[in-house]
Amino acid sequence: TNSGTGARIVERILYNVAREIVGGQNEEAKSIPWLNMCTVAIDAWATSGERGAAERAEALLGGMREVSSKTDGRTPPPSVISYNAVLKAYARQAAAGDTDAAQNAERILTTMEEAGQTNHD
Repeated sequence: TNSGTGARIVERILYNVAREIVGGQNEEAKSIPWLNMCTVAIDAWATSGERGAAERAEALLGGMREVSSKTDGRTPPPSVISYNAVLKAYARQAAAGDTDAAQNAERILTTMEEAGQTNHD
């Protein structure tokens, strides 16, 4: 689908930026709004409707955590909005009949909670 094509393009750009950030090859790359770019890419997969979109969205979330770790926190970790975009992807897969989607969403919620990205107030 066109949405899947867009998601692939955004994902490819994001991985190139991540390589530059982690590799320290481009000082300008560090000023790019990393968190927003990642969340846009995750949301592109979440709304694509393609098979395996939630897994791609989750892989991007993992990439965000990895880049943050490799840059000693200079690059922000996933936000609540990033996690929610992945949850949206799994909700769409569940609505399409994926029987594992609910369990995967629960795993994401646990990861989100462990990362301190929940607010119980």
